[in-house]
Amino acid sequence: MEANLPRQYRKNTTPPQFHVMAGSLRIWTMTFVIVLLAIVSLPLSLFSATPFLNVFPDSPRIPGVTYSGESSYTQVYTPSGSQWAPGLDEREVFFASLKHSEDSDSSWEIRIGKGGQLYSIRGPFGESQAPQAQPDAHWVDQIFQLVGVDRTRNKTTPGHAYFIHQAGVYLDDPLLKTTFYSPILASEFDAIEHKVSVLAWGQQAHIPNVHQAGLLYYEQLKDLGGGIIEITYVIYNFGTNTIDYLNTPWGGVRKSALPVTIMSRPDGSFQTVSALWGDMKWVNLDATRGWIAWTRNSSDPQSPTLALVAGKDNRPRPRYQSAPARFRYGTGAAQDDFEAFEFDPFAQLQSGTGMFFRVYLVIGSLSRVESLADTLTGWAQWGPLNFDDKTAFVPLYSKSLNGQTILDLDPEAAAGPIFYTFAQPLTNSSPLFVLRDTNSHKLRLTTDPCELCIIVRLGGRDSAYKPYAGNVEFVAFLGYVVPKRYVRGNAGAYLKIRDILKDPFYFPAKKKNNNLRAFATKPLSGKP
Repeated sequence: MEANLPRQYRKNTTPPQFHVMAGSLRIWTMTFVIVLLAIVSLPLSLFSATPFLNVFPDSPRIPGVTYSGESSYTQVYTPSGSQWAPGLDEREVFFASLKHSEDSDSSWEIRIGKGGQLYSIRGPFGESQAPQAQPDAHWVDQIFQLVGVDRTRNKTTPGHAYFIHQAGVYLDDPLLKTTFYSPILASEFDAIEHKVSVLAWGQQAHIPNVHQAGLLYYEQLKDLGGGIIEITYVIYNFGTNTIDYLNTPWGGVRKSALPVTIMSRPDGSFQTVSALWGDMKWVNLDATRGWIAWTRNSSDPQSPTLALVAGKDNRPRPRYQSAPARFRYGTGAAQDDFEAFEFDPFAQLQSGTGMFFRVYLVIGSLSRVESLADTLTGWAQWGPLNFDDKTAFVPLYSKSLNGQTILDLDPEAAAGPIFYTFAQPLTNSSPLFVLRDTNSHKLRLTTDPCELCIIVRLGGRDSAYKPYAGNVEFVAFLGYVVPKRYVRGNAGAYLKIRDILKDPFYFPAKKKNNNLRAFATKPLSGKP
């Protein structure tokens, strides 16, 4: 059946890989030819400029930072060489790899998991991510990821902790035998810019849970050369809750590989710090120079080191930030081999709003990492994102598939689009998901990714959705639409989606569906 599905509903069965070098004009020209040849032989879905990932603020031009070395990307699994806890198979989590080859100090490989999480970071220190010794948390906790919390609901619903993980869920439900990772809805590699981007629907980590997960997590890794990786996150809150505690990111290191934690000081020096997991320490960002690092030997300038640069706190503090930004750190149990860390900007994400967060990882010798981290501090930042209805539009076409009339990104014959969605999350917009019922194999278009999920009664009035139960697949993302009450200005350009889509299973006549609006035609100011 899969071979008959439109492109965005098919799995990528021929994952790509290739290399891009930097250097002289001659080398660049040869590389360009190589890239073109590679693109010809690879799936278009990877290299086409998908508009859904055009949400990240432009990378800053950092004085003194010039690309060098060789970048490579692949979705073909090969063993990383890292040792994980007994019984674990890395193929379970692997989604893609971004690798930089240069001198021994500046070479690295980052592996992206099936939820968009960074589950493996290898450098001159070896593997920096924990061995995943927790029996119920394989690559969903002791890794680098985004986490969003509604602290009020987290406190007032005992037994239903409110933590939306970028990575996926804990193995708390006997129904699960392997990890359920947050569904990746879009991904792309840009060979020229040496960057990979992913979009995932984050999951309530503690299951079963009375709270639905309403966060879309975007992540972009950009190889800047010289051991510098720029990471830009975008988070859009399409749910009804206020997210008032964000880890951007949560993470840590393998304690046996990088045993010493160092904290920068405002005067340009650094100090070694330590704390036990049960007594995790907080340090305001203003009390540092904007970065934290982990190394083998803090007294050796050549010691292999990994740093995370979070930048400077906002001054004056904006309305969306409730407290001073801070670092948090602490050492876990010996059997976990994990030094935990989180960066908390204390940004509040209201329903229907989005924000970006930019940090940097730096890999190399201690002295070089210290110097680079100081340079990068001024370029790491965070803040709100505001898209309007005149930015990017996505044409959707009508197609017949397995007895259904569905929407598709690819045109069929000479037929024009039936309407346009927004590529970017406008304020108060709703994402359009395509789900597949695994029993009937029929598709469903919805703004609620849990619409087809199994619902279980937990006692009283409490119910829990189980997106991990296996009865539904999350197969596509088709952009954003606007509920009628949020249409502003050019109301005549919108149409009622329910008037166009008549299939009662694909787009049932629900009250919420009756209120959804999309553009009838592409506005002249729009960018396809």
